[in-house]
Amino acid sequence: MDQADDALHVRDFLMRGQWPFVGPVTNINNLFAGPGWYYVIAAGYALSGGHPIGALIEVIFLNVATLAIIMVKVKNKVSSEWSLLVGGALLTSWSFFDTSRYAFNPFPLTLLAFLLLFSLCDVIAGDEMQYLWSALWVGLGFHAEIAGSIALSLFYALVTVWAIVRRRVSWQIVAAGISLIIVLFIPFFISEYQSNFLQTRTIVEQFGSGGVFARSSATAISKTVQEDIVRSTFRQIPELGLALFCAIVVLVWYRWIQKTRINRFIYRYSILTLVLLVVAWVFFSTNNGWREWHTLFLSPVIFVMILLMLHEMHNKLAIGIFVISLYSHITGFVPEYLANFSPTPDASILHNELAAIDWVYRESHGSGFSEYNYLPSVYDFPYQYLFWWYGKKTYGYLPCEYSSYPGAPKLVVPGAVNYTTPTKSCTTLRFLIIEPDNQHRAYRQRWIDGVSQGSTLLTQTTIGTIIVQKRQMTNQQ
Repeated sequence: MDQADDALHVRDFLMRGQWPFVGPVTNINNLFAGPGWYYVIAAGYALSGGHPIGALIEVIFLNVATLAIIMVKVKNKVSSEWSLLVGGALLTSWSFFDTSRYAFNPFPLTLLAFLLLFSLCDVIAGDEMQYLWSALWVGLGFHAEIAGSIALSLFYALVTVWAIVRRRVSWQIVAAGISLIIVLFIPFFISEYQSNFLQTRTIVEQFGSGGVFARSSATAISKTVQEDIVRSTFRQIPELGLALFCAIVVLVWYRWIQKTRINRFIYRYSILTLVLLVVAWVFFSTNNGWREWHTLFLSPVIFVMILLMLHEMHNKLAIGIFVISLYSHITGFVPEYLANFSPTPDASILHNELAAIDWVYRESHGSGFSEYNYLPSVYDFPYQYLFWWYGKKTYGYLPCEYSSYPGAPKLVVPGAVNYTTPTKSCTTLRFLIIEPDNQHRAYRQRWIDGVSQGSTLLTQTTIGTIIVQKRQMTNQQ
């Protein structure tokens, strides 16, 4: 649904030149990320002729770029051998791989988190100009996902205070960095002016009773932090994973305390990663707005930290821990990965949705028809996009009406009225695409009863878990 929602906005941008000033909606109504995400994936949709895989290829490219940047940084700061080891091990991390499986706007936060950590490492090392790059990564984060970017910006602000106190950066550079972030917020300012400051009012409301800051999600985020640590060490036995993490940190810190010669980049990266972990934990503990995608960057950055810290341990012990951790990652990764090569009945898979649309058009025998669909998300974004992109291109025409219910206004579909032609002469044929909904079965049944009223079932098929019905209206409505 999220990728389809994005596709509809990109469609309106590419087809009608409607430049967006806000991006994807957050889990708080009327609060949006910046529009940068739309502009990034627009290139993929344009080059692929509207195919959803265009945006996915861009996300895969971002992950490949993330891997390359990490390996180059480790090569330059540690060694070529350790660069290959870190890169190869990261390929076994499901948490890292999972952020390239579909086009979802929070996924770029993983790349931005690594870039931010690397830039701040250089700032601590005395490269003042890297502070401007760190400001760029923070600002761009708000064009991907808001909540996770707030955690990154609080971390950035904390390091900024330290850098000012320790004279690592000048006030002029800090001012330039803040100015750069403000420039990246210009689309937000424009959208706020146009909407009479809707998002500002929404944020203020979140501090009142019933808002996200009225309650805490400390238990949920604490569990997630623990899981992120476990996923970065030993996945199958959480207790062993936590023990390994603590042992690695304690042993390496002991060497630091003993003034043992260590790699300064590894030292800085590890400290910054732990600070980021604490900042994210504290911030999301103050509210109940946390969702798992807000902190998807934590597990990969912790995993890289663990791998780098192993470089500072005694060889035999480091090799033993590395082998144990890698075994854990591979045995967890392989079954999950191989499952992608087997057919799945999942109703949200593009293959199954297109198969449902093909069946509808074949059963219409070239006649005009109406089509209505039920999705657990209520919003029918996937079929709003796919009938226009795939159905129209493949069969040459659109349904007389395609929506979630007869006569339902498409208020949530940008520029909906511009994507209703061409059609054929409307007949009494009505098709229903019904996806499963185990949580709201009664509501789903009421929908089926309502949309089926005054019609006769002619035939139906099942595609995966999707039920597709062909009906004849006996009492025209």
